[in-house]
Amino acid sequence: MAVAEDMGEEKQNSVLRRKASEGRDGHRARAMTLEKALRLSCAKAADHVMDLAVNTKLSMQNMAIQEELVSHLNDENLLILLEGPEGVLGGASVDCQILGGFVEQQTIGQVTARAAETRRPTRVDAALVAPFLDDMFTRLGAYLSDEGQEWLWAANYRFGAMVEDRRQLALAMGAPDYHIIGLTLDIGMGAKSGEMRLILPDRPKPSLAQDNADQVSANLQNAFKKAPARLDVSLARIGMPYASLQGLKVGDMIPIPAEALHSTVIEGAAGGQVARVSLGQMNGMRAVRLNTGMRQSQVTAPIRTEESRGFADAPATLADELEHSMPELNTEDIEAMPLTGLDDDLGDLGEFADLDDLADLDNLDDLADLDDFAAPAPLADLNI
Repeated sequence: MAVAEDMGEEKQNSVLRRKASEGRDGHRARAMTLEKALRLSCAKAADHVMDLAVNTKLSMQNMAIQEELVSHLNDENLLILLEGPEGVLGGASVDCQILGGFVEQQTIGQVTARAAETRRPTRVDAALVAPFLDDMFTRLGAYLSDEGQEWLWAANYRFGAMVEDRRQLALAMGAPDYHIIGLTLDIGMGAKSGEMRLILPDRPKPSLAQDNADQVSANLQNAFKKAPARLDVSLARIGMPYASLQGLKVGDMIPIPAEALHSTVIEGAAGGQVARVSLGQMNGMRAVRLNTGMRQSQVTAPIRTEESRGFADAPATLADELEHSMPELNTEDIEAMPLTGLDDDLGDLGEFADLDDLADLDNLDDLADLDDFAAPAPLADLNI
């Protein structure tokens, strides 16, 4: 009886494992892989652009550093610089058999079984391959976009330019790591077969790149917030003769208008006016209060801390505070500024020294009566 029960359990477990395996196999069959996306992209691009049947197989996929790229390229092939998103650059290499099949299909309408001769690729070959590559990468991006971000480094490229040799192509690509993808293309129902190689830079996933960009932006904002901003307080602008300015020495007193205390100007580093303020004192230190064109309700109250109190603890008016905090200016200590450069003797007046005195004006007639200027008529009332 126990043996029968064990056999029943094993049979049930076997059925469950088979169903689970079938589910995984079905998911794998439906999932889009890089190989499957490349096969479909190449086939549909060739059919759409050239009405050509192409069967693609993934022959190689590995990684290489930038210094190793030259060894993966051949100067006898058509070398192409690919332009990717955000300015990244990739490369492609197409051998002479694929070029021969593309040229035959677009010139005589069919691909012959005769092997293509080895020759140096031309810009005409590049012009024939460019539409195929653009269409293939567009379809590849569409296929891979539904599979998350695992394969997005292979999408969104387009034909850039033809390159003369492999060294120039390798120098044009400056990323540290690259994906090397080898594709075998059977063209025209097996009439010709050749290799196309894609060299695409390894790129971080977009989400990680976006996170890094957000972090850089936040760090930059914090750096700007902590940067010092210099503000200068201009109490007053006083004009004086140049000679008096030259005569200033340590200890001299310069009179400042009383109204300057209530019309002090804050200036930025470039000299532009930031605001007009009143000069005062807070916790034994000079302070200013904004007062230019602002109602009291619009003035932002200062932050109160244990070490620092705002203007709410100050006297009722700044005049009261300044009366006790500002030093008195004794007018006796302020010497009159001499006006230099003027002599007491005006010197010789020349021909104007012997002028006669003016004669008395005794013969003027009296003015006539001002009868015509009688009091004017009263104004009429204004009916409003």
